[in-house]
Amino acid sequence: MAYFYSKLFSIPLITWICVSPHTEKYNSSLREKFRRWLIAKSKFIWTNLTEANDYLINNQFIDRKKIFNTPYSVSFSKYANFVSMEKKKSNYYKENFGLKGLIFLYVGQIIQRKGINELIEAFTALNIKELPAFSILFVGGKLNQTQKNKLLSAGITFTNIDFVQPEDLYKFYALSDVFVFPTLEDEWGIVLNEAVSSGLPVLSSIYAASTIDLVKNGYNGFSFDPLNRLDFISKIKTFLNMPEIDLRKLGENSLKIADLHDISYTNLKMKESIRLALEEET
Repeated sequence: MAYFYSKLFSIPLITWICVSPHTEKYNSSLREKFRRWLIAKSKFIWTNLTEANDYLINNQFIDRKKIFNTPYSVSFSKYANFVSMEKKKSNYYKENFGLKGLIFLYVGQIIQRKGINELIEAFTALNIKELPAFSILFVGGKLNQTQKNKLLSAGITFTNIDFVQPEDLYKFYALSDVFVFPTLEDEWGIVLNEAVSSGLPVLSSIYAASTIDLVKNGYNGFSFDPLNRLDFISKIKTFLNMPEIDLRKLGENSLKIADLHDISYTNLKMKESIRLALEEET
């Protein structure tokens, strides 16, 4: 529809394509042909940074000159300020939710594609008697009884909060210590933006397109393969055995990365591409 609208009113077409190698591996040849046709008709392409750019260029969809990086993003300053204020209440919420020790936060749907079973398998494989105390906070959907029983049988402390309005999620980032994103397939993953904007150390799946841009190994957290259970377990243990001062440093570094990926950057690139497209038409 956008293409026909642009032709009808003789205005340039800019297409926003959010992809990654992991989300596009099952595409049909017809879908790929249509994408090449649409890109050829577009003045510029908006993309979600590194993985999308590499996918489109390596598969000969596009010339790099047509690309403008416009990733999903959040307002860093707004999020960071909300979380900073909410942290003053964190002890109350921890007690209210029955959380103890290092708190790992998961935010998202409770579905297979999000790697929820891989997360549970990794945590329940730990020998908790040999590790510092920890809890898991699941936010965004309901664990089924089998998943709950598995966690309970392993002696793991957890709290499960059903769907939360997006504008209220900062409250849960504020009371957590480490963010875990075990997705098996995501074209981006806005929850990772929220986590780094909240100043959290992060443990993020290599199957999220945002990981390569928002996670620097050893700097603000770690990337990992959720399908490699030993890798997943090893990274969890790294956080559990990490001195508090080092955890705090990772969180501070997350804020630095978040600042570079503020929504103002995306807005700027969008405006710049629109301006150039209109100038070339005149």
